[in-house]
Amino acid sequence: MSKDEQQISRIVRLTLTALVVAVFGAFYLFGFHHPWDVDPEYTAPKLTTVLIGFQMGILLLTVIVSVWSVARAFLCRDRSERSLNGVPVLRNALIICGSCALLLLLTFLTAPTTPLSVNGQAFSETMPLRLANMFVISSMVLIGASLLAVLVSYLYERTKK
Repeated sequence: MSKDEQQISRIVRLTLTALVVAVFGAFYLFGFHHPWDVDPEYTAPKLTTVLIGFQMGILLLTVIVSVWSVARAFLCRDRSERSLNGVPVLRNALIICGSCALLLLLTFLTAPTTPLSVNGQAFSETMPLRLANMFVISSMVLIGASLLAVLVSYLYERTKK
C-alpha cells in the first residue's frame, strides 16, 4: 500500500469515526429521554430518524464501495496466474464468498420467528425478525470462527518452535 493510499484510508477512517461519534453523541445528548406520546412510561428519542438514516446511509455506502471494489479487483486481476506466491488466490476467494453466502442463507432459513415484545407491543413481522436473527447468528459464527483460527494459528506456531 502506497503512502497516498494509506493517507486516504486514514482520512476516511477518521472522518467516519468523527461522524459516528457526532451522530451517536447527538442522539444520546439531545432528547434521548423524551417520553413517548402514546405511553409516557417508554421513551421516544427525538433523533431516532436521524440515527436510522445515518446508519442506512453508511450501509448503502458500504455496499456500493464493496461492490465497486470486488468488480474492480475481478476485472483488473491478472488472468495468467491463478496463484500468488503459491497461494491459490481465486479458489480461496470463491470458497470464502461462497461460504459466507451459504452461511447467510442457512441462518436466514433457520432463524426463529417468534414474536418479540417491543415497547409493550408484539412485533411479529417475520422478514425483519429473520433478517435480524440472520445477522446476529452469522456474526456470532464468524467471530467464533475467527477466534478459532487465531487459536489454531497460535498453537501451530507454538508447536513449530
